Amino acid sequence: MTSFILRRQHAKSNKQGSGANRYPFAGVMRQKYGEAFGVVTTVFLGWCAWRLSYVHQTLDSLVVGLFVGLAAGFFIRKDSPLSAGFESGARVFIPLGIVFYATNLKIDKLSAVPPIAWLQLLVGIMVIFVAAVWAGRKLGLSDKAALQIAVGTAICGASAIVIATPALKARKEDTSLALLSIAVLGVCGMFAYPAIQARWPLSETSYALLTGTTLHMTGFVKVAAAAGGAGCLALATLIKLARTATLLVILPLLSLLAASGGAGGSRLRIPYVMATFIGVSLAFSFLEPLRTLGPEINRYATLSFTIALTSVGLSTDVRAIAGLLPRGLACAAAAWLAVIAVFAAGALTIGY
Repeated sequence: MTSFILRRQHAKSNKQGSGANRYPFAGVMRQKYGEAFGVVTTVFLGWCAWRLSYVHQTLDSLVVGLFVGLAAGFFIRKDSPLSAGFESGARVFIPLGIVFYATNLKIDKLSAVPPIAWLQLLVGIMVIFVAAVWAGRKLGLSDKAALQIAVGTAICGASAIVIATPALKARKEDTSLALLSIAVLGVCGMFAYPAIQARWPLSETSYALLTGTTLHMTGFVKVAAAAGGAGCLALATLIKLARTATLLVILPLLSLLAASGGAGGSRLRIPYVMATFIGVSLAFSFLEPLRTLGPEINRYATLSFTIALTSVGLSTDVRAIAGLLPRGLACAAAAWLAVIAVFAAGALTIGY
């Protein structure tokens, strides 16, 4: 009886195998249609996240896109044919968003940034990178995850993390971990800073320096700086622009670091999209016919980044990063507290 059952199972297995070999085209078409539907799903969910971010200025569209992707991806098997489409979305829309984003870097405006702001900003960036890498190693994070947390804290939050991804060749899990950590702390700072300013008021310049050099994302900076008045908001936004412009220097350095082996790279090669980013930012800053187009094109940069982050969320295993999130938050907190300490030291010694 047992041998009869085994023969039946063997015959059924052979029949199924011969059927799969007889119609290989069906499997290929299933894979192709699955990939195409995965791309369409990514674009649709990313567009929805982008529109949702317009509900309130505190909703960063990139973070919303990542959360939407993670939530939807939780219910989709990672071996699904859709997964190839999710990966394709990131490969297409990250480079596209980086090039579009470069049109918004107004380098010609940086001459208006006060020297004291440059000092605070540059010292703060160096301290952030040291603190994030040190904390990341102590906490058992990869160097790439720690560097992405450092980039997000030092420069411009989610946008900087996405832009630095090709330079570092970071994994999508590292990108997701850095984005989630930065988003949580950024929201905390956005609400904490105005409360602190109301209780222990700083001068307009000091509060603009605090918000412009230590908060993570531009939207958070604007919300927090508004508590200091219109002049404070204008100065904090200008300082935030200066932070973003440092990408032109930091991106080649990250590529060099990756090539030297410090972040797991193997040879020196600045990705073509990074070179394009630098060239486009210079062109849109100094060529008069292009300067007026920047604000309009920037909308497409945000949309491209949002779709890219949605695809990253869709293809990321939530369970894989859930256990790392407390360590990511601790690393991001160490970097954030370090730059706040730089501001406090400057306020006490130089007197902002």
